[in-house]
Amino acid sequence: MARFLSFLKKSDAAKPVGDDRNSPEYKRKIELSTCALLLLMAKSDEKFTNDERQKIIDIMSITFKLDEASIDELIELSNAKINDQKEIDDILAFMNKNFFFDEKYDLAKSLYYLMYADSYLSDFEVSMLARIGKALSINKIALETIKRDVLSDIENGRALF
Repeated sequence: MARFLSFLKKSDAAKPVGDDRNSPEYKRKIELSTCALLLLMAKSDEKFTNDERQKIIDIMSITFKLDEASIDELIELSNAKINDQKEIDDILAFMNKNFFFDEKYDLAKSLYYLMYADSYLSDFEVSMLARIGKALSINKIALETIKRDVLSDIENGRALF
């Protein structure tokens, strides 16, 4: 458990992939980074359920228009990355540096949807999201707003994922 929480600190080690946000390299790094954070969140409570795996597939499919085989590959690649503190630091630094606020907002929203996938919100997941939010320069007020939006979507049957 501690290994998942210990590496979520800001890093100056961001390695930009270039200025072209439309390049295949940039898009692939965004897909892999997103998948890694989703997987990290899903495993933060040390229970990776089938519902959480399906939610990751749904999020990645809708967000990036990927097929299940491509998502399975990203999950496999992400699995190796989330066990290395430097890799996670680099992912968070890359996202913080290269994501616009609305992209960070959408990512946090996806993380909240994932947190509610198994109908159990653990303290570890809450702590993980707070640390990710801090690393991505998303303040507590914005995170609470995102949480309310997701809960409202779920309660009203408007959940995107």
